[in-house]
Amino acid sequence: MIFQNNKKINPAAKTGWVAWKRGYEVTQSSVIIEHCLRRLKNDGVMVVLYAKGYQSQATIIYAIQERQILIDKPKDWPEVNKVKVVFKDGADLWNHFPAPVLSVSKDGLCLRKPTEMFMLQRRTLFRVATPQGSKATFVYNKKKCKFKVLDISAGGMLVSAGQDHGVNLYGKTIKEILITLPGNSGTKQVKQKAVRFTVPEGKVVRSMKIPGTEQEQFGIRLFSGAKEERRILQYVRQRELEVMRKSFE
Repeated sequence: MIFQNNKKINPAAKTGWVAWKRGYEVTQSSVIIEHCLRRLKNDGVMVVLYAKGYQSQATIIYAIQERQILIDKPKDWPEVNKVKVVFKDGADLWNHFPAPVLSVSKDGLCLRKPTEMFMLQRRTLFRVATPQGSKATFVYNKKKCKFKVLDISAGGMLVSAGQDHGVNLYGKTIKEILITLPGNSGTKQVKQKAVRFTVPEGKVVRSMKIPGTEQEQFGIRLFSGAKEERRILQYVRQRELEVMRKSFE
């Protein structure tokens, strides 16, 4: 049994993908890793480099050697000795691998060729936790309600309210939903501004009271127009990158 970060890795990772933690799968297959690196290089797929407190602009892998890979050096390179290289695969799933920095030239970075690679499993409508202060206001039975937003996807959201909110929402249709999500500090390279989404209609498909608290949570399916759905999906992906960056740190 192989150990990585105090967690056992199934030996099957030597030949394929196996379950890891936090929703990831991992592989240590040299064949899979080589194939993936060749695709990144040959197709010019953009990658992003992460280190503590740093997120690069998009860059590319321009050469693959027996034990090293060469990456176009970002203009704001901070001289760190280890990075995580993040990219999307052909199935539009986030992948990453850790890579020590072996040397730095004027225009390029020489990284150690990875021996393991991680892939983030994702549902069709991936959800991300929203920043503190996120809220949703909507109209139900001519009454304006204001709830906290806990997470969101292109197709729905989870909201929370105190038990004294005074409305029975389960199974009900709500109208004129305004979702406000505050920005976050991000990094010097990437900052996310506050955003607002307007959804004409939603349906409360889940309701649950949280034991030991005065909170009640509701799962709401959103019926957005195509334009607003694309905006929400774009936010989800940006937020996913921000959460990923923090997890690396």
